[in-house]
Amino acid sequence: MNDYDLRFAESAGTARDVSVVALRKTVSLFWLAVLLPALPAKPSARELHQLKALCIYWGLAYQAADDLSDLIGAVATTGKTPGRDRALSRPNLGVALGVPAFRRPKSRNAATTLALLAMVAIVLMMGVVALGNLMDVRY
Repeated sequence: MNDYDLRFAESAGTARDVSVVALRKTVSLFWLAVLLPALPAKPSARELHQLKALCIYWGLAYQAADDLSDLIGAVATTGKTPGRDRALSRPNLGVALGVPAFRRPKSRNAATTLALLAMVAIVLMMGVVALGNLMDVRY
């Protein structure tokens, strides 16, 4: 079922459905971006497992932040039109969980989106540093 995201509009649109699409698309891209540079170092099975787990967390965190920015973001800060996922029946975790019912006034949306994206960036950086320490990378 490789076209799961294309058939999303036909699904129930649950948080599980959204997560499946994120795992198949976003997480796969993170995995590819991390795996290819790691291959020349010939990582062990344990290291590959840790890299895969890290990519799952990064991919899902990134997708959740992106989905929230679609709901509460502004074009000036996110570069994308708010509400586009819902209008095009695309997978969106916030919509699946009912976040639109809790929208704040638009004046706070940009600050909230920026804060969420900053938190994701910090978590990603901490993951890179932790992974480097686990693998005894010297820098």
